[in-house]
Amino acid sequence: MRSGLGPQVPSWIFFPRGGTVLETKEIEIVVNGQPRHTPAGQSLTELLVWLEVDPARVAIELNRSIIRRENWQKTKIGQGAALEIVQFVGGG
Repeated sequence: MRSGLGPQVPSWIFFPRGGTVLETKEIEIVVNGQPRHTPAGQSLTELLVWLEVDPARVAIELNRSIIRRENWQKTKIGQGAALEIVQFVGGG
């Protein structure tokens, strides 16, 4: 089931070998005005992949500051972060 941007993920995942369960930490962020739960420790680049957003045609504002594309991979998202992801659309 999908709601808004990106997949809904459980707070746990199973490993196929040995049936081990690994708890993953989630954080709450706000993306384009909508509260979201996302895995902790993600960079902006990783978040775009998780949200299934093509990074080629977007700009990202994090906590009211525009983040340059070359800084996306090293910029980590923390608890309570507020993001605006603007997608550019061509046409005429």
